[in-house]
Amino acid sequence: EISTIESELPQPSYSIVTIQALKLQHSHIKEWFFIIGSDSWTHFKEWYHWEEILQELDLIVYPRQGHPLPQSTFNVHILQSEEFAVSSTDVREGLAKKRYPLHHQLLPENCEPIPVGVLDYIAENHLYGF
Repeated sequence: EISTIESELPQPSYSIVTIQALKLQHSHIKEWFFIIGSDSWTHFKEWYHWEEILQELDLIVYPRQGHPLPQSTFNVHILQSEEFAVSSTDVREGLAKKRYPLHHQLLPENCEPIPVGVLDYIAENHLYGF
């Protein structure tokens, strides 16, 4: 299910506000997880109310090339997975600049191709402002 809750919240958009709104809307769900890449982890302590995020849910960190992984703790977990070089920021920027195959243009030099099914899903559901 795709949620539009973030677009309905006050701007600027902060993860903690979105998390709290989702938890309020779905109070029947008892376990919550937030997935970020290790590229985001490197500056996580600069996020707005980062301590509260860790109090609200478990954080799962996905490995990204060239970015260190944190030590696992009681609520910070490492996703054991193959590294994928493209981040959500890369996807947003690539779509905004019409660099993906969906637009019949070239990928940025440092990006891996995004599967066509994923691009179709993004387009059909108007994700990333597309």
